[in-house]
Amino acid sequence: MKDHDTAPLAGASPDEVACDKLERVEADLRTSEERYRTLFENSHDALMTLAPPAWLFTSCNAATRTVFAIPEGCDFTTLGPWDLSPEVQADGRPSGEKAAEVIGIAMEHGSNFFEWTHCRYQGEAFPATVLLNRMELAGHPFLQATVRDITAQKQVELRLQASLAEKEILFKEVHHRVKNNLAIVSALFSLQAREEDDPRVVGKLLDGANRVKAMSLVHEMLYSSGDLTRVNLSGYLRNLVAHLAASLTARGTPLLLREPEQQLLLSLDDAVPCGLILNELITNSIKHSASTERQGVIEVSTVVHEGEVMVRILDLSRPRLPEAPPQKRQGLGLRIVENLVSQLGGTLTTEHPTETSTLTVVRFRPKSKY
Repeated sequence: MKDHDTAPLAGASPDEVACDKLERVEADLRTSEERYRTLFENSHDALMTLAPPAWLFTSCNAATRTVFAIPEGCDFTTLGPWDLSPEVQADGRPSGEKAAEVIGIAMEHGSNFFEWTHCRYQGEAFPATVLLNRMELAGHPFLQATVRDITAQKQVELRLQASLAEKEILFKEVHHRVKNNLAIVSALFSLQAREEDDPRVVGKLLDGANRVKAMSLVHEMLYSSGDLTRVNLSGYLRNLVAHLAASLTARGTPLLLREPEQQLLLSLDDAVPCGLILNELITNSIKHSASTERQGVIEVSTVVHEGEVMVRILDLSRPRLPEAPPQKRQGLGLRIVENLVSQLGGTLTTEHPTETSTLTVVRFRPKSKY
């Protein structure tokens, strides 16, 4: 059943039917135009139209005059985008030149969305987002511009950036103080070792100093690097081995480190136990090589494979040792290593590729992305 309002008049002549259809089309156009005008005028964003070739504004809504603080009586249609913009944009390009570019993009592709620095009528600059849409009316192309003042949003972003900067300074200070406190503890161990005559006591004190130093190095690298959350394991390893080589030289232990050039970043939660593990294993290798006449050669490598970190320590001067009696108590260093490997959720294996070498491999999956 046809709607009564849209059904043609019964018994009407063709001219009357045509006139009726024309009236209905005009009524629909008026309704559509009124709807568009209502949306146009009531929008909180500044809406305006621009027409070629001069690309001056041809119309605007009430919000446009509010956003740009245009005084009453000012003829808005004498202005163009460059008249409500500073001489140059944030990237240093002239506003007129850049305006022609963004208009060209919108005309070619149908629309263009971008950030822009506008000026209010009296010259006060403010940040804005701009959406240009290409339209046609009676076969003539023009652009509709939607401008939104994002001053409040930018202020929030600046406050967030300032807050992040403050937190970064705080984190740096925390790492710096932790590093200094650990350095003091390590120095106290070393000073005490100098006062002792018993070589066994001296060795244990120096071991304690090196363990504290291994933790201190992590915080030192975090403090001195641009990344306060991750440690470069290769750089950390170089610093740790250099410290151990200098620290243990008094034991007559030559040390040669062969480290592949590979960057691996670890979080603080992974870096501290991993550093302590490396400290114990390298120290243990140096202790064993000190009792031989052969030069100690320790190759340390780090590899990432399918999300798993593998640390290999190959001691080329450490032969296979006889099995220890079951009743012999496990050394502190090995107990520390096993506990830390467990903390990382990893595995520890020891192999002997040759009769005169020992390979220790630690595998674990980092808790965070590297």
